[in-house]
Amino acid sequence: MPTASTQNADKAPETAPGGRQADALTLACGGLYGLAWAGSLLAASPYLAGRAVMHAPEMRERMGAWGKLDGVAGDAIWVHAASMGETRGALPLVSALRARGCHPVLSVVTPAAHGLAQEAVAAGAHLVRFAPFDFQPLMSSLMKGLQPRALLICETEIWPGLLGEAARRRIPVAFVSARLTHGAAQRMRWLRPWLRRLLRSACVAAQSQRDAERWISLGARPERVRVTGNTKYECPCGPIPAEK
Repeated sequence: MPTASTQNADKAPETAPGGRQADALTLACGGLYGLAWAGSLLAASPYLAGRAVMHAPEMRERMGAWGKLDGVAGDAIWVHAASMGETRGALPLVSALRARGCHPVLSVVTPAAHGLAQEAVAAGAHLVRFAPFDFQPLMSSLMKGLQPRALLICETEIWPGLLGEAARRRIPVAFVSARLTHGAAQRMRWLRPWLRRLLRSACVAAQSQRDAERWISLGARPERVRVTGNTKYECPCGPIPAEK
């Protein structure tokens, strides 16, 4: 005779309609985002081909080919910045990670930020590379080779392709020195259902209480948001969890 527990097990709860709608929206937004990137890369292919001739190493990195990752693959802490200002703000974090026995790798977006590569290496970065275009196949290829232990994103760099691939591979994600202006929050408000899915597992170390509130309004979970200040002016401190 089946017990109550087995009867309950046989009647596994179905996904709630709201959950199915959210999953469908996530897939739709992700698909449209990927198509937009594919179309943009195709349209820009003549320019990208010319740039690849003039700046071959940079373009290889932007296509996700970071070269040999010996000694860091599977053990890296990926720190992602964009501009020169964000990169300068990331250097104390890189230094703090290296002092605690981690292997930080730094990705940047602008050539000016890449110009700080020597400073970043001196601060403790294992390597400095241009970030790939935020196109899922490129991110997937890089993640497969790098296999980072965690992803730390500086300030306001909400990259759906990067976040989606990290979530798919169950890589812990944290935004550090996170900020979000009122204008940016307003512009992204129509994407909240999608961003809520992307940010649901991320931790947010916000620069101010207002920044924290805006991140929460965008979809970050309140229990994962803390006000910690700006690494440009405050040195990171405290222990690093042994497992992450």
